[in-house]
Amino acid sequence: RQADIGGFNNWMDRLNSGELRSMVIYGFLRSQEFKNLSDRFGVTAFSAEDNALYQVAAFVKRFYTLVLGRQPDSSGFEHWNSKLNGGSKAGGDIAVSFFMSAEFYNRQTNNSQFLDICYQAFFDRPADAGGKTSWQNKLNSGTSRLDVVKGFIRSQEFVNLANQYGIRPQ
Repeated sequence: RQADIGGFNNWMDRLNSGELRSMVIYGFLRSQEFKNLSDRFGVTAFSAEDNALYQVAAFVKRFYTLVLGRQPDSSGFEHWNSKLNGGSKAGGDIAVSFFMSAEFYNRQTNNSQFLDICYQAFFDRPADAGGKTSWQNKLNSGTSRLDVVKGFIRSQEFVNLANQYGIRPQ
């Protein structure tokens, strides 16, 4: 069918804001409309293997958007996807790489901002007051950001999040 103007504009806005074409394609492939069309032809719209690849891509994308504050570049995105899909890296490895990157360092976040980003990236939620205060006290007492990141990686909440995406946390 022809594109409806609202849907067309939504996908164009995403592409124009830097969304990778592969993620836009996943959006179409995961839609109910595509599933209905596939069912009419008796074919599988989105297999378990397709879903596993999508989950890894979504995990990688979230670290670009939440930690680096931008859409992924295609070469870096493919690099991290291949590392996770190939099993040579775990979710925690990617997290360390993003949080310890020069690009993140150049964002010059203060400790409060850093912790807010950690909670979103590792737990998919805002920081709770008690937990954030505890981590902030540790940072203020000399604990390194790398040690804080490693603490988040070892948490059950991150293990649960990684499991949702079908990847190894560590």
